[in-house]
Amino acid sequence: MGSVGLAIALSLQGTITEIAASFVIMFLNYYDLGDLVSIQVGGDHIMGKIENFDLFTTTLQDGDKKNHRLPNTSIVKSHLINYYKNKEINVGFELSISNNNDIDINTLMESLKQVIQTDFTEFLKNKDMIEIFIIDMSSSGTKIYVRIPIESVNYMHAKHSAQKIIREFCSKNALRLLDNHYANVKGGNSYYS
Repeated sequence: MGSVGLAIALSLQGTITEIAASFVIMFLNYYDLGDLVSIQVGGDHIMGKIENFDLFTTTLQDGDKKNHRLPNTSIVKSHLINYYKNKEINVGFELSISNNNDIDINTLMESLKQVIQTDFTEFLKNKDMIEIFIIDMSSSGTKIYVRIPIESVNYMHAKHSAQKIIREFCSKNALRLLDNHYANVKGGNSYYS
């Protein structure tokens, strides 16, 4: 009887752990159905909307409409970002500018800020809170970071829209970007786009 009891206890251990993880998610309000989240589980990074949640698993649907069913214990142990928990968040990305451009970096950053303030009005939350700053420099280029405040419910649309506006700005101004920022390639400028 003791052996049977031990076997049953060991077989239920995983189930009890999953149920405990689901209660942690519920009580700490990790997310609600429909929230856009980013989860780092092991070596995989998954971004998607919460489609389903039960006592054992959470289902995320990514941008390709693929469903990812994850055990709740892995979510509790992972790095999770919920883009919908705050009303206002930032959309941000890096831009690597080649030193082969005939433009002052401060003038470039100010011009870029003006373009975002003018052309990004659909998603922009506060035009005075746009930040563009230098995060790294080398002999081949300057890496800048663009941070734009938006309403959290518009994250994906805003990110794509901002990238499009900035890409058009770069094309219009014949701005050379680095493919592989600070790549040290011998034999010419093969790392410029």
